[in-house]
Amino acid sequence: MSSWAEVTVPPLSSEVLAEVFGDEAVVVQLRTGAYYALDPTATALWTRLWQGNTLGEAMDDPADGEQLTRVLTLVRYLVQEELLQFGAVVPELTLEVGDVFRCDGIEKFTDMEDLLVLDPIHDIDLDGSGWPTVAEVVHD
Repeated sequence: MSSWAEVTVPPLSSEVLAEVFGDEAVVVQLRTGAYYALDPTATALWTRLWQGNTLGEAMDDPADGEQLTRVLTLVRYLVQEELLQFGAVVPELTLEVGDVFRCDGIEKFTDMEDLLVLDPIHDIDLDGSGWPTVAEVVHD
């Protein structure tokens, strides 16, 4: 196996939230406000990675070329979307400037960006409603 197979994923950062519902997952990138729906195959890999498995261990059959391509594409996409981050450079998974990956099995949503990037601790409406608010910009 090559070096990518020994890569593990660090614990979730404070900018990423994830919840698994049965065989599907929802992952939120709080800094960008995007959220993602993972199909059962992507969820299985996601779950295995967050349980501390290496990429090689997370695969059902590392010798299966089709599965290898799918896993590497999935991981590149998750890195691109800032949902995964590795502590070391992994040449096989490093994105080149301008590369844009799409991934079957993951659907990206951006319809709630404005709400999800609000800081619920510091942007509370002080009129008593308790809901996060967007600060009004005053132009002179």
